Amino acid sequence: MELKAKSLKELYEKDFYLWLQENLRLLKNRELDLVDWENLVEEIEDMGKSLFKSVRSHMSTIMEHLYKRRVRNSEKLEIP
Repeated sequence: MELKAKSLKELYEKDFYLWLQENLRLLKNRELDLVDWENLVEEIEDMGKSLFKSVRSHMSTIMEHLYKRRVRNSEKLEIP
């Protein structure tokens, strides 16, 4: 499906998946002047922030479990 730059920006609000597919096609075909750069950059930034938050959350959970394991193991050593 061929879309012009203006209609691609409108598509972003109406059908995200189609917008994504069309931008991907444009990038693969190196039709860089037609890419919806404004929304694409925003989506990439949001994705990066989301991934960072996810990694931080998982690391926090791992640290919590390691701490609990350490406490549990030290309590076992103290029991006569």
